[in-house]
Amino acid sequence: MSASSQRSLRSAVRSDRTAKAAAPCILLQRTAASLHSGLTYRLRRELMAKTVLIVCEMQNDFLWEKRKSKFSYDAEKLTAAVKEAAEAVRAEGGDIIFLKQIFADTPSNHIIFDFCIAGSEGAALYGGLDSIPAKHFEKNVADAYSDPAFAEYMQAQGYERVLVCGIDENGTVSATAKGAKNAGAEVCILSGASASRFPIGKLAPLRAELKAMGIQYT
Repeated sequence: MSASSQRSLRSAVRSDRTAKAAAPCILLQRTAASLHSGLTYRLRRELMAKTVLIVCEMQNDFLWEKRKSKFSYDAEKLTAAVKEAAEAVRAEGGDIIFLKQIFADTPSNHIIFDFCIAGSEGAALYGGLDSIPAKHFEKNVADAYSDPAFAEYMQAQGYERVLVCGIDENGTVSATAKGAKNAGAEVCILSGASASRFPIGKLAPLRAELKAMGIQYT
């Protein structure tokens, strides 16, 4: 590569990084337009490798027809939005993580929860989401970062930008977004690919709290 081409490439990469730092939620836009035409797909993937989409609790027990009445999500609309977000992130070389809420198969958990029991069909991912290439983690608390194994994995991967979506915005989505922010990442909740069974009156104070922390919404 000539000296002038190298300078052009370095300039393009710097411009791309500056744009991402200024607007971390615009991560789903194509970066190719701002990059030198000779930059390979592999290098573009490396530039996006520190971005991850965390998809929360998109499981049968919350979304299929046999779900409990309290789980009133629009299953098909939400699933389509999550798939679209995952495809966009993967197209830019980002990673996908699926979080599943799993309770141990014990008599007490069948009485207290009776959903997302380990080994049950209801605990599986809904609507073909398991066909998306992704890393999978199980949890039984809202903030995935409270699990040392998950926190260590995220740190080892060096993710700088964390996108969060899925269900519930008032539960795992917001709690994990806080965990990511506290771990030092730029965080954005994809509101169009997230849902809550709680009214907006309950969500408004939570959203204000998250925005005050520097967590963005898009």
